[in-house]
Amino acid sequence: MSRLFPLIFLLSASLFAEITAPTEFAEPAEPPVGFILINEGVLIDKAAVKINEMSAELFSKTGASVYVAALQKLESNETLAAYTKRIAADLSAPYVLLAVSQDDRRLDAIVSSDLEAEIDKDDIVCIMPGCPIIPLLAEYRKDLSPQQQISAGVFNGAAYIVDTIASARGVTLESSVGSGSSNFGRGLTWVVRIMIVLTLAAMFVAWRRGKKEGK
Repeated sequence: MSRLFPLIFLLSASLFAEITAPTEFAEPAEPPVGFILINEGVLIDKAAVKINEMSAELFSKTGASVYVAALQKLESNETLAAYTKRIAADLSAPYVLLAVSQDDRRLDAIVSSDLEAEIDKDDIVCIMPGCPIIPLLAEYRKDLSPQQQISAGVFNGAAYIVDTIASARGVTLESSVGSGSSNFGRGLTWVVRIMIVLTLAAMFVAWRRGKKEGK
């Protein structure tokens, strides 16, 4: 299983894909200046630039915004949930806000009510293998710095959010990474299920064989 996770990091680190021409939506309002609301040295520049690029294209074609707040550390008297709620109060719907605090090892997301039918918060912050962010953050990688690992996880999550909303609205994004995060995540989930079934089958065969030999 641990051998599968580096493949996810390769998908996140490449930041390249070729997609067919997009379908235009109605003209939205003027886009925000940037979709990385805060980056306290947590995200590497390449990841931040690509997240901004994907989010800006999604906004231009659907009017939906995907924001990221990457903190070094929370204030001592504030939780990440309280922080994201406070930041989200100044955002215009529809939006998804993804927030991470590096030193506190915390992740949170807020989905505006008008996007809840298109993307589920639980799918963003879930902890199971195949989920877009937390498994990448939780895995120990001695070949990556904390900044690189968090950047890969946050980028993977932002790409998943952007691709999910675009797919729900029938839009193709030129800046997309090919839905690698969501498609690979679903594929990895199936791999885990198959491994469980094969393990149980092997245990059953071994048990039957031992029972026969014991007679």
